[in-house]
Amino acid sequence: MKSARTVAAWAASGALVLSLGACAQELPQPHPSVTSKPNEASLTDSQVDHVSARIGDALAAADKARDAQQLQGVVTGPAAAMRASEYKIAAATKSEDEITPLPVELQSVAITTTQTWPRASFVVTVQPEDLQPQRLVVFTQEDARHNYELWGWARLFPGVNLQISSPAQDAADSTGLATPIDDAVSDYVDVLNKGTGSTYADQFESDALRTAIETRRSELGSALKKVKGTFSYQVSAPKDAQRFAWRTADGGAIVIVPLSATETAKAPKGATITPDATTKALLGGATVKNSLIVDRQLVVALTIPPTGSTDKMQAVGAENVRTSARLK
Repeated sequence: MKSARTVAAWAASGALVLSLGACAQELPQPHPSVTSKPNEASLTDSQVDHVSARIGDALAAADKARDAQQLQGVVTGPAAAMRASEYKIAAATKSEDEITPLPVELQSVAITTTQTWPRASFVVTVQPEDLQPQRLVVFTQEDARHNYELWGWARLFPGVNLQISSPAQDAADSTGLATPIDDAVSDYVDVLNKGTGSTYADQFESDALRTAIETRRSELGSALKKVKGTFSYQVSAPKDAQRFAWRTADGGAIVIVPLSATETAKAPKGATITPDATTKALLGGATVKNSLIVDRQLVVALTIPPTGSTDKMQAVGAENVRTSARLK
């Protein structure tokens, strides 16, 4: 669990922030299971305090200035792409609505026990008073000469019961898992792209990300079909992207993985596609005609049950941010 000093450091910084809107559904209830392990966590409580305060202060300053350059050495990976996009949108729309806030207080911390690099640990935020979902936030350290950085975040879906061993035991391989980690990720991507038509659809519980993508694909596809146009929403897992996995209390694993998505809308010649304010901001003033491509950065938290379990794999959290828009 997070120490009082660490919570205070984050709260004082007013930084780590992520907005997903109010949610009246049952909120996720992370319950980290503390287990006795021979390995010790790679960070002490005071070091966690320092990491929290440093990242929090930097985010607060960069958010105020809407300047991604201020986050060098503080934010990395998919978080850097998402935050830079949010600043660009905020500057163009003159609104902070797109700068996603994270609740400032943390419910628990899972610090890795690995003594090698890169290292990754994560925290779970407390339930916000306005009923927004809790967040799972990942910190990474590339090597001994680098400070910990904010690597990514994901909102936990309603009803999720997340139980993690503490200190966090890295799932360095797929030993003891019902499905190998790489297969689980690729199978889930196939489900996001094909829905119930995927060979692997029955291996996963339904989730909010999958529903949202299928809804968008259906609604925009139907709208463009009426004018003899087309719409596609294609998700992929970059081969060289970092992904992190830890053991869950039941012997399974939770995997945090970055995914990419591309939306492509095409209408007949002479027709015009009208983007919303967010996409307009990413276009930087370019005039849209009958073709539009939007790129997205996703971060997904996926659970894999242990060998012999009858449970299905499940996406327990995700973030999905538009990062660029282009005409071709």
